[in-house]
Amino acid sequence: MNNKVKEYRAPFGYPHGIVKWLMKIPILFYRIKLGPLIGSYILILETTGRKSGKPHLTAIEHRRIGDAHYIASAWGSRADWYQNILKDPHVRIWVGHQKFDVVAEILNDAEKREALRSRWGGKERQAVRALFRLKVEPTEEQISELLRTVPIVRLPHTREAAIALPDSHNKPNALFL
Repeated sequence: MNNKVKEYRAPFGYPHGIVKWLMKIPILFYRIKLGPLIGSYILILETTGRKSGKPHLTAIEHRRIGDAHYIASAWGSRADWYQNILKDPHVRIWVGHQKFDVVAEILNDAEKREALRSRWGGKERQAVRALFRLKVEPTEEQISELLRTVPIVRLPHTREAAIALPDSHNKPNALFL
């Protein structure tokens, strides 16, 4: 039996066409003030385009640990939002009714493990098995390989850091109505 773990890939291919459009539906929820319905699972990440310099919105699943939200790239380092963060880590996030300007932090392997321990009560093997949809519990070597291939980003904030949107964001054609 081959215990070698291949580079993690999302259960489906990189989103294109209709799939990419469907993945933007949570942005609509936030625009029509229904963000709290999905805010415990989905946040909106606004990055600055690394080539265009324009704002880009991404709906992404997150986990909250303490005063930070953690996001992972199912498509590895090729995800556009991840590439944008590498170029400019200053991002804005929307979670429920709250908005935060934060500086994204790319986690190293040790920090990824610590985040798993914190979120899953020290049960790394079960966490990795669930997150990566593995059929059996992974070995330590497999956990290390998987965590190395999946970028995880910390979005730290405090309640005091919540921001009010400028008036320009209150216009009908703005990001959020």
